[in-house]
Amino acid sequence: MTAILIIFGLVSFYLCYTLDNTILGYIAVVSAITYVISFTFTPGIGKNGVSLMMGSTTLIKNAKFNNIKSIKYKEIGHEDFKVIINVYGNEYHQFYKNRDKDKVVELFKNVKPI
Repeated sequence: MTAILIIFGLVSFYLCYTLDNTILGYIAVVSAITYVISFTFTPGIGKNGVSLMMGSTTLIKNAKFNNIKSIKYKEIGHEDFKVIINVYGNEYHQFYKNRDKDKVVELFKNVKPI
């Protein structure tokens, strides 16, 4: 995944250099790279809640465990599973490896259905 992000950054800077080469263009490239990195690495489970990408916006929201209405688990193939989190009137999907399933379920034990 890191290699893909590095290639994305290099290609973005190259395109900006060859096609635009302005300060505003470089600011747009840095913003795009920051967004892709945050989208890739930020969602996850913390001590007090879950960090979620809000979908149609670039915002990351921390949903406290006591705000979560329900959590479902769904197997996806042999290596991955999906966690479906119902909070704030929406469903959010996060993907984890099967080898981490016990840890993920343990972290979500703090959720009390509303």
